[in-house]
Amino acid sequence: MTKNRSDKKRETRDKILKAAYGLFENQGYDQTSYGQIARRAGVGYGTIYSHFSSKESLLLEHYLELIYGQVARVKKMANRKANPLKLALDMINMVWQENATMPIRKLTVFFSYRWLSSKQDYDRALDALNAVLAIVGTALQQAKDEGLLGKRIDVPLSLDLIRAAFLHALQDARFGEQERVQAKARFDIQMAYMLGITPTKT
Repeated sequence: MTKNRSDKKRETRDKILKAAYGLFENQGYDQTSYGQIARRAGVGYGTIYSHFSSKESLLLEHYLELIYGQVARVKKMANRKANPLKLALDMINMVWQENATMPIRKLTVFFSYRWLSSKQDYDRALDALNAVLAIVGTALQQAKDEGLLGKRIDVPLSLDLIRAAFLHALQDARFGEQERVQAKARFDIQMAYMLGITPTKT
């Protein structure tokens, strides 16, 4: 069956993204050129520009793929019949595990994007991250309604603080395994404080 134009375009786009992600991870974002991406993807130099206007846009798509994948997995978890507080904590731990166990170079690339992207692209990534937090927030609100959180806990505010603490912990975690364990322990204590619960042991 002959591929139509949109299928070919999508296939080329995917090849470019895969080539870029591999190079970013193996040799670093700054050391990767458009020419190297084109050679690895097996496409012309100009073809990349027809799909992506800059390296930053390639980086953003990589980050968004990660977040959208997490949105899908968190939604699936939300369908479980479970204690809503445990469910929310399991969701957060899953997102942590997927982020913190990435290769150090790749994790560094994801943090770099936040300073390189335009306001419009930053908002796209923030919207994706907020989609994850919204699902977690629903579980936390249910936990509060069931008396599993303190009555004075403000769930939206707590989520904002948890997000900030999460990103800070993730930055520390990128330096190595020991730092990762210590960062997660600190984050768990901070999160427990923000939710008014006893810290979980990991």
